[in-house]
Amino acid sequence: MDIAHGHSVYTKEMIRKLKVKENIKIPIIVGNIATYDGALFAYEAGADGIKVGIGPGFVCKTRNVAGTGVPQITAVLEVSRALINIKKALPIISDGGVREPGDPSKAIACGADTVMIGSLFAGTDMSPGDTVRINGTLQKRVRGMASKGVLEDRKKISSTSTNITVYAPEGRETFTPYQGSTQELLMEYVGGLRSAMSYTGSHSISELKKANLIHVSGYGSNEQGRPLA
Repeated sequence: MDIAHGHSVYTKEMIRKLKVKENIKIPIIVGNIATYDGALFAYEAGADGIKVGIGPGFVCKTRNVAGTGVPQITAVLEVSRALINIKKALPIISDGGVREPGDPSKAIACGADTVMIGSLFAGTDMSPGDTVRINGTLQKRVRGMASKGVLEDRKKISSTSTNITVYAPEGRETFTPYQGSTQELLMEYVGGLRSAMSYTGSHSISELKKANLIHVSGYGSNEQGRPLA
């Protein structure tokens, strides 16, 4: 169940409709949420899994347009803490914010079971859309699901109550560099996860969740690849 603001009455009503009235037996993943209270709400509403992330995506403008959102690491930590406190092991999906091969391991160390990646793979050969050359560089088009272009396309094929004349798009439409093979990029990120598990002595995803976290200063985050003096 994919809703921009998953911590809402509509979410609860829809879960009840699917599970009680429609007698749906398959697991229902609910998102997106980004807070401790949101996690408790999703569990109490009947969610079988939780998707976490408000505004971290590459083509997302929610934090700029709506002024709302939670830093992704904080969001995953809060949702994980809520479920630990009530002793419930619902799967957590960290949705958005992955930019480097080391990012999935950070999300997992904070309590996520997996990560959801979109724009990163939009520039690879298995993604939809044409490859174009812009200023001598191969690019592929990428659009946020809350962008104006997507809304216009949705109105052409289905009914939507959104008035496009007063709509404030929370998604961008842009181009991303063509990166070639989807498989090769995926293996690079799998390799990053394996390395993280090696450095932390983790033999499984469950063990990686127990990794120690430290706060990195601005200087510390910029020192890689730079001389000490």
